[in-house]
Amino acid sequence: RILRDWMPRLIHVSDFARRILMRESTRYDGVVIPNPIVEVNPEYVNCVANKKFAYVGRVDKEKGVDLFCEAATQIGAEAKVIGSGDELEELKRRYPKIEFLGWQQQKSIPHLLNDVRCCVFPSLWYETAGLTLVEIMRECGIPFIVSSRTASRDLIENNVTGWLFETGNVQSLESGMEKVLDDSVLDGVVSALRAREQKNKVQTCDKYVSQLQNEYERMVESDHEFRR
Repeated sequence: RILRDWMPRLIHVSDFARRILMRESTRYDGVVIPNPIVEVNPEYVNCVANKKFAYVGRVDKEKGVDLFCEAATQIGAEAKVIGSGDELEELKRRYPKIEFLGWQQQKSIPHLLNDVRCCVFPSLWYETAGLTLVEIMRECGIPFIVSSRTASRDLIENNVTGWLFETGNVQSLESGMEKVLDDSVLDGVVSALRAREQKNKVQTCDKYVSQLQNEYERMVESDHEFRR
């Protein structure tokens, strides 16, 4: 209600977030300025030679990590969880065959993914921008299986640069993970993903600040025109 009453223009971190708000009112339309990432030289993982699936992020209920653990267990896949949160100890108890590494420094993540075949983003929430995906795909060249009702779905072309599964549906996730076990399927997706990442320009901090500043200046100018 507060936004509806006074907000003249919004800056969205993803087009997905913009579309969700637009369901409420066209007044929520606005410019999309993605969050920045640090530009690095890629060190690609040999995904096809690996067996493990991985989740990276907070281990809280809304993140759907239990779905990931259950799906990996049901198909007999090796899996690791990198991150901490309220659900960590319970998931450790329920899934003793899964490797839980707890919280790790950002700079350590690429090394910890060297034995990973594919990452999974199973969130139950909409989320906003999915920086974890952007950084891992860019730096490590590892594809993702992504929950279909999150902002991160916009980063994936299904069966081309990654895979989508039905949010909250463990059988759908199992099916997606089983696809990844096919070397030829994985190799094609990895190649397409890396070709896309090499072509895409990085949203650096400098670009981000410049885009924000330009948009703020437009907002101030529009506000002045409105008040005249």
